[in-house]
Amino acid sequence: MPVALLLIEATDPRRRLGLRAALAALAPQGAVLLVGAAAALASPTYRALLATSLDARSLLTNLRTQADAVVYLGGQLVRLDRLNADPLLAVRQAWTPGLALEATALIALVAAGFACLRTRPGLAFGVLWFFLWLAPTNSLLPRLDVANDRQLYLASVGPAWLLVTSAARFFARRGVMLAAVLGLGLVLGVATGRRNAVYASEIALAEGALPDVAAECR
Repeated sequence: MPVALLLIEATDPRRRLGLRAALAALAPQGAVLLVGAAAALASPTYRALLATSLDARSLLTNLRTQADAVVYLGGQLVRLDRLNADPLLAVRQAWTPGLALEATALIALVAAGFACLRTRPGLAFGVLWFFLWLAPTNSLLPRLDVANDRQLYLASVGPAWLLVTSAARFFARRGVMLAAVLGLGLVLGVATGRRNAVYASEIALAEGALPDVAAECR
């Protein structure tokens, strides 16, 4: 959260506090974060959970795996036809040309986000916000389940911001913009209503929200 607030400060054209002033303003949040981290490390339960995570796979293997997972999660933002509450993504034990291309694209996107901080802060916010909120769950620390769609809840604010600001520039007239928003809202509302049908029964839930798990059980 402190880093997210720092990103907001860095990309808000109305404030432009500068790095030193922004860090000073966020000192209380940083202090809370340090106290929370110290409390977690002091807990035997959390130390055991951390040890379990670190034993799951090596750092390099996890970075390869999460590069693939982040690309998958990014695709979930536009693939309404493959929603999956618990995808069974593979652990990537070795580099492949496709995986190397995915990792290169992710690094390029992050680098572009930092490069745009001064010249195009809105674009920088959208890109960096997405990767910032995936970093705690989909970067260095291994996890038993490689990825879950719920990690997109906060991360999707960044891509949504880019979509809305781009649409605002494209649909300059207020009436056209209103029609576009209403049309998109209608489409997403219908899609949500249809999606809710997977909760009609346990079997429908397993087949609709957990297709990978259902297929493995068969």
